[in-house]
Amino acid sequence: MTLARALRDWRHKRELDRWARLNAYPKTVRRTYWTPAEYEDDAARLKGHGYTVATEDAADPNIDVTPESNIYSKDPQGSMPMSIAMFHVTYERPGRA
Repeated sequence: MTLARALRDWRHKRELDRWARLNAYPKTVRRTYWTPAEYEDDAARLKGHGYTVATEDAADPNIDVTPESNIYSKDPQGSMPMSIAMFHVTYERPGRA
């Protein structure tokens, strides 16, 4: 687990614990995940509090970015891999009737 993932996981858990403590859950929650494991862990946690997946957008986790050529460089670079978020998920929690 990377430090960034651990911090995101801590933030999501802390946020959910605060909602539970105050009994003030938002109707919709939008989350961004960088790995499938991060998505699975948080989805299970949210499901335990009554949330269901409303929408899910998945993306290829790697893209190639080719920088502009530098005419002054002796070692021109090719494309550089760049990591992007894999999942954008919206959860909904039914209101109390």
